[in-house]
Amino acid sequence: MKTKKIVLRIIFIVALCVFIYSGANLGYTYYKYYKVNKDNKDLVKKVVKESKNPKKSKKNLTVAYNANALKRKIDFKTLKSINKDIIGWVYIPNTAIDYAILKGNNNDQYLHHNYYKKYSFAGSIFIDHINKRDFTDDNTILYGHNMKNGSMFAGLKQFTTQSYMDQHPYVYIYLPNGAINVYSIFSTNVYYATSKMYSKGNDYQTYVKKILSTSLAKRDVDEKKQAPLVMLSTCSAAHSVRRTVVYGRLNETLK
Repeated sequence: MKTKKIVLRIIFIVALCVFIYSGANLGYTYYKYYKVNKDNKDLVKKVVKESKNPKKSKKNLTVAYNANALKRKIDFKTLKSINKDIIGWVYIPNTAIDYAILKGNNNDQYLHHNYYKKYSFAGSIFIDHINKRDFTDDNTILYGHNMKNGSMFAGLKQFTTQSYMDQHPYVYIYLPNGAINVYSIFSTNVYYATSKMYSKGNDYQTYVKKILSTSLAKRDVDEKKQAPLVMLSTCSAAHSVRRTVVYGRLNETLK
């Protein structure tokens, strides 16, 4: 009888330890997500201002640009004082995508480090090391994690639905010189991480045809007249070798 009580007590203690350990892990995970969101929201409040002279498009658009996007002005002086590797800001209205863009010496530098260069499991939004800092390449590749709380580039998976793509037609990239590159979103694809589509220096017509041949959702795009592309990429799922990719074609640069 005494032996049985000892066994039950041991089981209770073990179960209690497992409960406490699991609770602590859950709490720590929640805190990490909270910290990522708080840091990014604090940065938005700090550097995203309203311009007294909103940008104006020179084109007659069938879909108007987002008014709030045109009013935005990013304080790059403050951003550069935080980290000189910050080269731009990406914004898709009515989504969670509203982040500084960084360029490291390689593709690992900001995979798990934030814009303060401190470790963060969510990392940063960054461009491929093969790309120029000024977004003038024929294809500029942006990476971001697919976070479970919907932050970073998790929202890209929504663009696999045609109606969602139609409702979110543009990517806005703000540059240190005050200009805004407006890209028309035209395709969502899923590639393997080793895909040769992660490249630049491509023949425009051939490359765009390849994109459209495997689109999960797409919109009209000029397949002949060359314009710079952006390729926003994230993991399709945790630990997946597949990547969800959203493409945009430069519609115009607002100065």
